[in-house]
Amino acid sequence: MSPANRSGVGKLPVESTSFVGRRRLLAEVKAAFANTRLLTLVGPGGVGKTRLALRAAADLRRTVHDGAWFIDLAGLEDPHLVPKAVITSLGLADKSGQWPTSLLVTHLASREALLVLDNCEHLLDAVAVLADVVLKEAAGVRLLATSRQPLGISGERVLQVPPLTLPGEGSGSAESEAVALFLARSADAGIQLEETDATRQLVSDLCRHLDGMPLALELAAVRLRTIGLKELIDRLSDRFALLTGGSRAALPRQQTLMATIDWNHDLLSGQEAAVLRRLAVFPSDFGLEAAEAVAGTTIDQSSVLELLSSLIEKSFVARMPAAAIARYRLHETMREYALLKLRDASEQATTMKAFVRFYSAMCKVGEEAAQSVNVVEWLKRMDVEADNVRAALAHCLNGPDHAVGMSMVGSLLWYWTARATSFLERREADDSALARALYARGFMAMTQGDSTTAQPLLIESEEKARALHDGPLLAQILAVSAGVRVMSGDLESARSQLLEAKVLASALDDVAADAMLALTEAFIALGDTDLQAVGRVYSEWAGRARDRGDIQTLSYLISMYGFSLLQNGQPETARPLFGEALAIERRLENRDMILYMLDGLACEAAMSGRPQRAARLLGAAENLQAETGIRLMQHMEPLIKQARETISASLGPTALESEMQAGKRMVWDDAIAYALEEKKPSRVAGAPTKTGTMPLSKRELEIAELLSEGLSNKEIASRVFLSERTVETHVSNILDKLGVNSRVEISSWVGRELTPT
Repeated sequence: MSPANRSGVGKLPVESTSFVGRRRLLAEVKAAFANTRLLTLVGPGGVGKTRLALRAAADLRRTVHDGAWFIDLAGLEDPHLVPKAVITSLGLADKSGQWPTSLLVTHLASREALLVLDNCEHLLDAVAVLADVVLKEAAGVRLLATSRQPLGISGERVLQVPPLTLPGEGSGSAESEAVALFLARSADAGIQLEETDATRQLVSDLCRHLDGMPLALELAAVRLRTIGLKELIDRLSDRFALLTGGSRAALPRQQTLMATIDWNHDLLSGQEAAVLRRLAVFPSDFGLEAAEAVAGTTIDQSSVLELLSSLIEKSFVARMPAAAIARYRLHETMREYALLKLRDASEQATTMKAFVRFYSAMCKVGEEAAQSVNVVEWLKRMDVEADNVRAALAHCLNGPDHAVGMSMVGSLLWYWTARATSFLERREADDSALARALYARGFMAMTQGDSTTAQPLLIESEEKARALHDGPLLAQILAVSAGVRVMSGDLESARSQLLEAKVLASALDDVAADAMLALTEAFIALGDTDLQAVGRVYSEWAGRARDRGDIQTLSYLISMYGFSLLQNGQPETARPLFGEALAIERRLENRDMILYMLDGLACEAAMSGRPQRAARLLGAAENLQAETGIRLMQHMEPLIKQARETISASLGPTALESEMQAGKRMVWDDAIAYALEEKKPSRVAGAPTKTGTMPLSKRELEIAELLSEGLSNKEIASRVFLSERTVETHVSNILDKLGVNSRVEISSWVGRELTPT
């Protein structure tokens, strides 16, 4: 290798298409060689490891005296031929009779070169041995390897190659690497896409569906010669048949998406392949315990951790960013591939059964935790697992496990009872599960002030509980039904139902039923403006709830006692009660009760002579009420009416409206901080973003950030428990407030204004 002209030394393939994105990663690759002589680029097939290695080598070859050399190992099957393949790629003629490794080391010992060892995964041991020898015997040689997994030798530095960045991960779709690559390859294919917001949105959606995987994007771009962009997205459910026809000059395994993954999958052991295909039933990220339960149906569960670790190392499964409890996920393309393998293995039914069984058991544990000191931890866990629970419920809804799904709905009373609606359209579950699901849905309707929906659900639930002779459930149903009658103004019927429930409960030893009865008794007394009765229940039960760690029951008791004190003109005594209840509900993220506490503190402030504060809290409460659609309980109406009249008389109508608007512009967290009089600035209409003031409400901010993650209106609605129509309204308002015309521009605004620097 002549040193005369360094730019001409070495042998790297010439780039036939433009290199897109990867600026940060490319810089990291080049910088890594300041501290290591062996860098391995690791990632799944089709992620662009080879292209990144070639670009880095082209940039680095001027820094090595004897140039950069590319050794493609993809077509090599015999591991014994690895040294020979390297020698051949270096242009050496083996005429000495030496062993290939000895000849290679002799040649490299006095040289300074960069060797790119491409596609090492199927020859891992042989490449590792050769690399180790070269590192020890040729001090001037650097090695850049690409592989699905590390070589695993001393001195190796590993760099994970992720998919290309997606819209919303940077400052907007215009700076998305995936979008840039797709547009570039579309242009290469002779396709000119329209410069419209609709087209930009479709391109962004396509890039997300394909996980930002370069090979998939390039194959998709070629498909545009035949079908339109919208048709391409609609047909991605069969992406492996659709994404074919890449460059004829490429290796066969790079001409279709299926062949690329097949190449990697064929290198897995039987147990690794089994775990991979079973993990495909998870629609979202999952934890180790779930993986062991679902993947270990015919494998020793104690082995799943080791197999999962191997799949992560081999780039089939991704570990989520570092956290105290590890979470894992499959990219969508890999998940669809694994689902095909699951069907081919005829394991779909048994794996889904294990999946449903695991989440059903989780819901039962959650039901017990809901009225204990563990409630906050449980709610956070359910937040993380929500998508998987939805999938389990969806499977049960349309399959033979309907009764299991109904039982899950009943267990989720304190968390997700609104999900019960779809299940209640079918009645083939056993009566016990159906009774609990009806009760759960009725309870949720009651807490949202919807007595019209709640009453028939509770009546049907009551009938089934009586037929089943389920005393504890019947006592709770009667208690909630009594509360619904209070909402309708029928206090006499409410007292009658409560009395029957008490008689039932007296023969039971059921703390949950007793707690529900206590809450109902306090609610009836509140409807009757009987401060003494509410106070008696509070005195008897608040301590018991604290001792049990049942902060949900405690919060309800505290709030009812606080409202009773307001009814009787004692705002100063009520104030700390509302503060304690609001602090609890903030931990639980219970919007229903947060709304009531904001209203309660607003009424307290009005009665205590703090009209400006009262007006702002009323505004914040109105904003939250509009977002949640909650109908206020009857006992609230006279208190709020009186508060408005008091504030208006003090401030005047104009100032009242101005202060309420300021409250409406508070984001959720800051409204709570303001209500609790914490020393924290409220982010209201003058609150700063990076370049100006905050124009969006808390809910609008939440939806804008979800939009920037690429979620559809339907996905957002499911995530934040709103109707799709309500989300559409919020999106329209966001567009108006930001003065933009598309979802892409909303994503750009989020990235520009809200991303921390």
